[in-house]
Amino acid sequence: MIASQSYIKVIRKMEWNRQLFEEVELRIELYEDKIVTGANSFRLQDVFDVSFKYSDASYGFLYLHTNQGVFPYTVKNVPHDFIFHYQETRKLWKC
Repeated sequence: MIASQSYIKVIRKMEWNRQLFEEVELRIELYEDKIVTGANSFRLQDVFDVSFKYSDASYGFLYLHTNQGVFPYTVKNVPHDFIFHYQETRKLWKC
């Protein structure tokens, strides 16, 4: 594994006629040839870009731009390191 980034998935539950929200922390992991999330695995050659956009003071969105569409992930911290390592790994693929 080259780099890892935590992200938040919000799960909605119903208990005793009340709607509850639970935050689950998962990881996005960058390898030499793929990116793996809690629900998906993308070959690195199928990931065109990784970007980040601030949402508010406590959350932002990390976007994986792939040949299957754009996948957003809610993050609590700015993923500069993950994006940097993705760009460096991607450069090696283009050589």
